[in-house]
Amino acid sequence: MSAKGTSSIPITHAELRGFFKDASNFIQNVSYAPKKDLAAARADRNPERKTEGFSLSAFTEGIPEARSISVIALARTISNDDVLLTERVSTALNIVRTGIQIGMHVGALYAKSSGLERLKEQRGQETSDADAAARGAMASTQAAITVFCASSYITWKLSQFKQDEELDGVPVDFIGLPEPLALSGSVRALTCVVYHWASYLKSVHTDLGFIKITQLFFKAVVDDLVVQAQTLKHAEVFTENTYHLEKTDFVVRGFEAQPSSSAVVEFKRVYEKDIVGNHEMKRMLHRLSQMILAYDFQRKMNPMLEFGAFPWLGVLQGSAGTGKSMGLSYLQTLVHDHCKALGLPFQLRPIPNAIVQSLQGASANVYEEWWRSTFNPNFICVAPVDDSEAVYLDRRSQSSSEGSKLVVMSHLRLSEGSTAENTGSVLQVHATNNADMIDPPVFSRYQFRIRVPGAETRNDYCDQLKITGDGLNKKTGSSLINLEFPPDYVFLSDQGLMSKEERERKVEAFTGFKDKGLQQIWEEVEHKKLSPNSYDLYGTFFAKLHKQFEQFTSRDVRNVTTNMTSRLFGFDFPSEWLSNRDEFVAQDYDTKKAMILEAALTYQKGLTVEQVLFQEMTNYVESTIAMLDSGRKYRIRKMADDTLERLEAQQLAQRELSAKESGMHDSAKEIVHA
Repeated sequence: MSAKGTSSIPITHAELRGFFKDASNFIQNVSYAPKKDLAAARADRNPERKTEGFSLSAFTEGIPEARSISVIALARTISNDDVLLTERVSTALNIVRTGIQIGMHVGALYAKSSGLERLKEQRGQETSDADAAARGAMASTQAAITVFCASSYITWKLSQFKQDEELDGVPVDFIGLPEPLALSGSVRALTCVVYHWASYLKSVHTDLGFIKITQLFFKAVVDDLVVQAQTLKHAEVFTENTYHLEKTDFVVRGFEAQPSSSAVVEFKRVYEKDIVGNHEMKRMLHRLSQMILAYDFQRKMNPMLEFGAFPWLGVLQGSAGTGKSMGLSYLQTLVHDHCKALGLPFQLRPIPNAIVQSLQGASANVYEEWWRSTFNPNFICVAPVDDSEAVYLDRRSQSSSEGSKLVVMSHLRLSEGSTAENTGSVLQVHATNNADMIDPPVFSRYQFRIRVPGAETRNDYCDQLKITGDGLNKKTGSSLINLEFPPDYVFLSDQGLMSKEERERKVEAFTGFKDKGLQQIWEEVEHKKLSPNSYDLYGTFFAKLHKQFEQFTSRDVRNVTTNMTSRLFGFDFPSEWLSNRDEFVAQDYDTKKAMILEAALTYQKGLTVEQVLFQEMTNYVESTIAMLDSGRKYRIRKMADDTLERLEAQQLAQRELSAKESGMHDSAKEIVHA
């Protein structure tokens, strides 16, 4: 993550009220003298509207003339109502006014913290050239901050409109900013921005057009200032802080483009009963959905993370159609519902589509912008990554583009680099069909790895069919599907968090690894007769494992211990913790930490740390090797299939050739006899 701290400066609505009147005045009327207006800018871009030797832009050359324009008057015209505005136009105007209030407030904070306020008070007095230069530079920076914060909020808030498909079909003639922004002072900068925005509104005739032009215009302002930010002086007071608007997830982090709030999306709700099989996946996601609730918004830390029991980054691996995406939706549903019941702020931030960009450097920027949006310390966040092999493609692969490599490098630095930060408020679960295609360092950072086989038993498939049949009957309001269910099995009784086999298995029972290579290594270790309660057992096994599989490293050992600790703290939260915020989440950090520790010790019920460590070690190693080996087995299978196809093709060709030769021989006989 960024080197900036996780603490933020709050922006309260009470503070914004002090700027309400001034912000309203900008909406009411502005007077500005542009060096180049919108008409001139359009003419410069359209050669057909120029005459030889001059362009319409010449009309504004020399001393520009001030012109007045009223946004509210244009809004009434577009609404076709002198009294009331349409709902969309009214909403957009309120958003713009709030944005201006935010910009003016943050600009005022900058003036006070940077010393600009003091320098302005000294104006007229004898001051040094250095003070005058500093005052001018700070005034420009304050203007940029004011306009940037205002435009960022407007862009962010307008992205929440859900008529995106309607907006796509609205024709607007947007050519960008007509002229460079006037950054000599905050008021002049805001006047410049509102004037040119209003100039665009003159050509708008519908409320959807009003919204679309407003979105495009203020996004262009943000983009322009992001580029200019490097040239601004005395900006550290602003860029080294984070500003958070209370009761929202709007955050300003220096001159960084605000992630679109549309990343907070609606999602398909999936419940435990909807997922057939995949018990290990359901158990882990169920556990994580409760652990993240321990995050303390005051301390900005999760005691589960402090205990080393919060594996926040992991992967689900399985063939296509086995239920990985359902697992992601299941996690989203659980965390969303828990947060809603407890009054905790929640955000869902799936990775953006087409994260790998063709423009050099853009991929890393988009990825890091998404990453920062997930680590907003004021929210509990689920950040799923589906088809992760397409995002984190092995850099050694010929298919790996420059953009893909940059995404991988950003991920490695942000997840576990020297500047990485983690407060325990984020769950980032990846899903993949091909774990072996993922860049090895990325894969090594997965703290948990879960195989997702899907339905496996007769009972699983019966449950799956009945779920589908019952759903169809419900939709049609009839008994369209009326098949008999097996009398020796109760519907969905195998679909809990543990399978029947797991429930019946004894804790200490270990029959061996499924993988032959792993089993051979284990048998070599067993021959040494090492105590199961000794470090020697694990040290010997891990050393032999690393010798056989170089991908297995010290990080994997850390992941094993994290999973072990997670199991030790993996108790089901008491129902009152999940329904009454005063019982747990409203407690202070130290109280929550003590409550968790007490519950974890009670949860053990005779299960020893050694037993848990052994179970988690075998599960982790088995899953890891199976995932890494899946690609090799797939390629071997494909080569075998290709070989069989070639043999079948050769046999078919031989038969057809023999038949053809036989036919030619018979024809020759007929000719001879004739």
